[in-house]
Amino acid sequence: LSKHWKNTSFELWEEVKGHHFHTRMVQYRALREGAELANRLGDPKAADWYIQQAFDMEPEIERHWNGAKRILVSTLDREDGLDYKFSELDSAIVVGGLQGHTSEGIMSFSHEKVLATVKALEEAFYRLYAVNRNGQPGIAIGRYPEDRYDGYSSGGMGNPWFIATAGFAEFYYRLAKELELKSEIRVTSVNRGFYGSLTPRRDTHAIYRKGSPEYLQILKAIRNRGDQFLMRVKYHVDGTGSMSEQIHRESGYMQGARDLTWSYASLLSAIRYR
Repeated sequence: LSKHWKNTSFELWEEVKGHHFHTRMVQYRALREGAELANRLGDPKAADWYIQQAFDMEPEIERHWNGAKRILVSTLDREDGLDYKFSELDSAIVVGGLQGHTSEGIMSFSHEKVLATVKALEEAFYRLYAVNRNGQPGIAIGRYPEDRYDGYSSGGMGNPWFIATAGFAEFYYRLAKELELKSEIRVTSVNRGFYGSLTPRRDTHAIYRKGSPEYLQILKAIRNRGDQFLMRVKYHVDGTGSMSEQIHRESGYMQGARDLTWSYASLLSAIRYR
C-alpha cells in the first residue's frame, strides 16, 4: 500500500476509476496503524516510511474539497467508469470518515468541511426519495443522487441503502463523542448550515463553550438525530429483522441483495457507538 497509494483504483461502489476520498481515508488509516505496528515490532525504518506516506497523503485528501460546491467530492482524476455523477455528492464521504478515522488524523467528524457535506447529502436525499416524506423519523440515505442501480439492474432508479442510513446514525454518535472531548463547538460560515439544522440559532460565527446551555443543546440534538436514522432503519426492516441491500424509494419495501452482510455490519457498528 505504501508504494501504490498514488495509483488510481475503483471505489467502494465498484463503478468509477480514479482517486477516491473513501479509498484514501482507509489507506491513510492503514498506513498510520502500520507505522504503529512496525514500531512495536522493532522496525523503526518501516514505521518512518509508512508515516511519511500518510503525511504525503494528507494534502491529496484535502484536494477533495470543492470550494465552489462547498462539499467534499468523492472522486478526483477520473479515468474510467460511470461518467454521470454530476452532483459529486456521495455518501462514500461519510463511510470513508467512519472507516478511515484516526484520533490524530485529518478530516475528523467535526471538521467543518465534513459537516457541510453531511448537510448537503441529507438535503439531497430528502428531496430525492418520496419515502422520506411519509411522516416517519429520519432520512433514508442512498449512495449518490444519480444512482441507477436498483438492486437488480443498472438501468433503473437508485434507492436508499441500509449501509448509508445506518452509517449516518453512526456518524452522529461519533460526532457527539468527539465534540464531548473538545472545549468548544465552533460555528463557521462553512458548517453553519449543519448546526442551523439542529437548533433554531442561525449564527454565522459563534463559539459555544463546553458546559454552556447551547453546547449541551447541540450535543443532545446530535444524538437525537442519530437515533432518528436508526428509527428509519428499523421502520424498513421486515418482521424478522431481515435487512436487504436497498429500500425502495417510494414504497419503502426492501429490495436488492437479500440479507446483505454489510447492512447488518453497518447497523451493529452504529449500535456499538450509540
